[in-house]
Amino acid sequence: MGDPFLDTVHLVALGEDNLPMGGIGSACLLQTSQGMVLLGVKHVTDNHKRWALHIEYKQGQGSANFVFSAPTYFTRFGSSSAAVEPELDFFVVPVELPRLPRHQKWESRDVLSVDAPKRVFNCSDLTEPSKSDRFEFAGLVKPLLVQSPWPHAIYENTLVEFRGLTLEAIDREKLVFKLPGKHPGHEWFRGTSGAAITNQNGQLVALVTGGCDEANVIFGFPVLTHLPLIEATLSKERSLQGKSLE
Repeated sequence: MGDPFLDTVHLVALGEDNLPMGGIGSACLLQTSQGMVLLGVKHVTDNHKRWALHIEYKQGQGSANFVFSAPTYFTRFGSSSAAVEPELDFFVVPVELPRLPRHQKWESRDVLSVDAPKRVFNCSDLTEPSKSDRFEFAGLVKPLLVQSPWPHAIYENTLVEFRGLTLEAIDREKLVFKLPGKHPGHEWFRGTSGAAITNQNGQLVALVTGGCDEANVIFGFPVLTHLPLIEATLSKERSLQGKSLE
């Protein structure tokens, strides 16, 4: 297995002045033949109007963020045209990043011990899960405001990682993964929704959507199954861009 902190990028909620509000979430980047997309889960970005992808923290300057456009959400229709089912807990956003986000670990506010580029998955990295696989994910949780919004808001977060998960069930739009130990409580996962769940070979399987502490499980949204939706979103985006240039 690789470093799960490199597989997941971090999202921050923004206020009207584009300063961070303390809300966080997770997502991952996927490079397709038509361009790069940001993949995440709907219930994260539903909570605020403006979200940004965290790029890096620069000492003395604060956080560099990339504000992305409105996500594309999806609704699955039933067998009849009148049967509309709930929206999928999933979103896609085409992005053109000025530079790749960084995974940074600060030993103190002045000492940076880790500074590495985040991973961008390719379509060949997507796979279906197997019960013989072991899975992992990581993210940031518990945002704590340590400096007021002016001139730069600074939030400190806790890095968490979970390894050794196993596949327990596949339930339509949801994969169920068993934690190797007791569920530590939902507060240890707030901020990891949308995080990339990968197998022991580093292949992307799902995005974290939730969990159940009583059953010691984590839920994931399968990515490969929905690759056609991702590609259709990019095709539509390109078509709209072409029309705007005419």
